[in-house]
Amino acid sequence: MSRSSLADETVVVSCGIFRDELAALERAGKFPWPVRCLDSMLHMSPELLEHAMAELVQSLEGRRIVLLFGDCQAR
Repeated sequence: MSRSSLADETVVVSCGIFRDELAALERAGKFPWPVRCLDSMLHMSPELLEHAMAELVQSLEGRRIVLLFGDCQAR
């Protein structure tokens, strides 16, 4: 698969906390991939986060997926 094909097939799955930053990078032409964001509040319920992420990843079958999450759990 060529580099451009990988870019066409790549989807970023991200925590919603990064939505504004990723949108700014996209507007500046510095982020070439589509982004699918999960609700940032899912970090408060790891089981719900796991379920939502599994559903989203499954819906993107056949695509290259990049996960973009941080360690945001409440302490």
